[in-house]
Amino acid sequence: MVHPRLRFSFLTATAALVASSTVAAQAGLEVLPKDRPEYNRPVAGPMEPRPAQTPATGTFFMQDRALPGGAVPDSEVVAPGSSMGIDRDRLYFDEQEGVHWVRGKTYKASISPQGFSYTPFLGSQAPQSYPTRFRLESAAIGERELPLTELGHVTSSHNRVVIDRGAVAVIYDFSTESVEQSFALDVAGSVEDLQLVLDVQTELEAHSPGRGFEFFNDLGGMRYGEAIVLDQAGRSAAVASRLNGSELSLTVPASFLTDASGMVVVDPILDTFSVDTATGFQRDLDVAYDLDTDAFLYVYEDQFSGTDSDVYMTQVSSTGAFEVGIYVESGNADWTQPNVAGLHNSGRALIVATEEEGGMRTVAGRIWDFQTRAFVNDSFTISTPPSSLPKFGADVGGNSTASPGSVFMVVWNIDFGPDSDIQFRAIGAGGQLGTINSIDSSTDDDSTDVVISESTGDPAVVNRWTVAYVNRVLATGEYTIKAAQFNALAALTLGPDDVAAVPSGATIGELDVSDALDFPGVGSVYAVAFDQFSTLEEDTFISFVEGVDNINTVELQRSEHADLSLDQAEARLSTTRDEFVVTYLEENPGTQYQAFITALDFTEGMFLSISERRTPLGEVGSPFVNFYFVGGGAPMASRFSGGLLTSRIVGVGMSEGFDDGMNAAGRTFIASNGFSPAFQYCDGNPNSTGDRGFIRLEGSRSTTSLKSMIASALPLNTFGFFIVGDQFAAVPNPGGSAGVLCVGGTIGRYSNQVTSSGANGEIAVTFDPQSIAQPNGSIPAVSGSFWQFSLWHRDSAGGSATSNFTNAVSILFE
Repeated sequence: MVHPRLRFSFLTATAALVASSTVAAQAGLEVLPKDRPEYNRPVAGPMEPRPAQTPATGTFFMQDRALPGGAVPDSEVVAPGSSMGIDRDRLYFDEQEGVHWVRGKTYKASISPQGFSYTPFLGSQAPQSYPTRFRLESAAIGERELPLTELGHVTSSHNRVVIDRGAVAVIYDFSTESVEQSFALDVAGSVEDLQLVLDVQTELEAHSPGRGFEFFNDLGGMRYGEAIVLDQAGRSAAVASRLNGSELSLTVPASFLTDASGMVVVDPILDTFSVDTATGFQRDLDVAYDLDTDAFLYVYEDQFSGTDSDVYMTQVSSTGAFEVGIYVESGNADWTQPNVAGLHNSGRALIVATEEEGGMRTVAGRIWDFQTRAFVNDSFTISTPPSSLPKFGADVGGNSTASPGSVFMVVWNIDFGPDSDIQFRAIGAGGQLGTINSIDSSTDDDSTDVVISESTGDPAVVNRWTVAYVNRVLATGEYTIKAAQFNALAALTLGPDDVAAVPSGATIGELDVSDALDFPGVGSVYAVAFDQFSTLEEDTFISFVEGVDNINTVELQRSEHADLSLDQAEARLSTTRDEFVVTYLEENPGTQYQAFITALDFTEGMFLSISERRTPLGEVGSPFVNFYFVGGGAPMASRFSGGLLTSRIVGVGMSEGFDDGMNAAGRTFIASNGFSPAFQYCDGNPNSTGDRGFIRLEGSRSTTSLKSMIASALPLNTFGFFIVGDQFAAVPNPGGSAGVLCVGGTIGRYSNQVTSSGANGEIAVTFDPQSIAQPNGSIPAVSGSFWQFSLWHRDSAGGSATSNFTNAVSILFE
């Protein structure tokens, strides 16, 4: 039996795989000695199959067909306590005469020694079933055919069925709405392409929308998405797919296999799906996740008129399949700025919003049950009853624990006229109201823009909320960010205290705060993102804080080695099992604003390293409309915050469209790159692509294990090699180069590893820290030493040949 390692996952409409990442540090930076725990994920030993609790990010699925506007028939909205009949939220398995049958919510499938068949559910009125049959016909490395048995040996365990074909094991992992298909074989070190060829038989019409394939008819169908390949060290590459008649071929490039480490895995990275395509304006989204139903809940404004905005919500599966859509509020009251969070223990979510009616503003809410897909109660007032004091800008935190008795915590602003204060209240899973308390009731300060972390984090090590808000001293006009922490019962345990400040004359806006992640030797660290407004531009900054002590503040676009002249805004934060994730909007002069997502590792006890840089999410807003009004950023909810503490997946929501209509859309992002133990620094110059070359390092800080260096955002088909130095530097145009040399001291060259950037504009090599390149011969890295790496590459400027550099990374070996 072949070990199931080479996995091809075909997901619904994947999008761009990312380039890389960065973190700020300047020439002459003094690195302070600190305890430096090991944060990397292990790379040694066999890579086990994906655990059952990780998301089945779908190979095949048929999305339910919603009514116009994302609504569903009333009969599909199940009232509390009513019978659901057949449980569509579980899998049914059976075996008849050697054929394994699986019935899910949106499909049925059969697995036999002859192959695999998938039949989408197209409605009870469909005239017949429309199966699509897949059979692996051949597997080859270059011209060398790998031996396949004619009939496979079928085995099953839990939600997995395997067809052993000799040289290849074909694996099927089932969830209620999707099937993940994998091909397992040991091909690391191969010097030729791997090609798998499948025979596909179906009555459905085949279509290629540009990313993967669709098989459909007028009733619906199934989608077969793109794939990428990952090896055990976290390297990745695209997998080419081609459908020619009934022949579907998948090709893994030799350039990836040659340097592959251990077994290789092909997995999707970004899943894109529509949440709501109704006309009009849908904006200001927020997202929550429920573990038991494996569903994301998107809430957002739906504008009826200039004085009446309703709040709508859409529940979708983790694969993006529509489950239910319903109005949270659709009456005469004006509901704006909705936010949502979930309680893992009860499987419920609390939606909060600012309610304005009769000229009075209060904070209102309503509780949703993921399992029954129904509201637990009518909307209710969370703040004090209507009065002359406006209450607005509510945010809500959930709890990821499975223990009973967990509560929501809601925070909001209250306007006293001369100043605004922050209030909070605990809310039970059934809507029970706790006592209203104040975080900051000083009359000397104006406290606004309050936010709370998605959840209390890992209940075993963190189990507390972080609240952050903008504070302006009335006497001086100076701005700071304050933070406080609360235990899981909404009792204040720390702060409030200043955690970030801005230069005199600058202002702060668009605040967000993450869950805290526990880092041994450092503590429970959380991130606070904010926009800093100045007379020249608007920039996004992130402060990393332990308790109420600022560890480090970085300018995000400088860390990403991006264009510093563009405005960035509306950053939103989330956490996976071990990383911080940030989204933001960036000015795209003359067109719409762009939304990006970036994943960050925390390393060296005080720095961050970008492991996945600027993955594009899409365009938002319009050049003719203020994007603050029509967008609301790209908020996220992680599966980690919902209680799946091993997950690296986040759900993202955003508004897309133009000023004549904005639609709510969703994304699923998987932070799949390996751990990056080296922080990025140095601000270089653009290369001929218009972007700035970017470098990241993957592996551990060990002096003995191999590391991967990856440079991206490079000109296509250009040659380059990595360099290394024992000092920081920022030398412009060295030797006539168009770039900036970011490494200093004694500089070594990996000139024996000159590599082309190829068609992807990326160069990746593996290096041994026991052989650090130096002018007089290689030397070993020793524990406690810093080394800096960058990439030199050929380039052109104005038609003339020149050279350029990426930014640099710094690693402390241990």
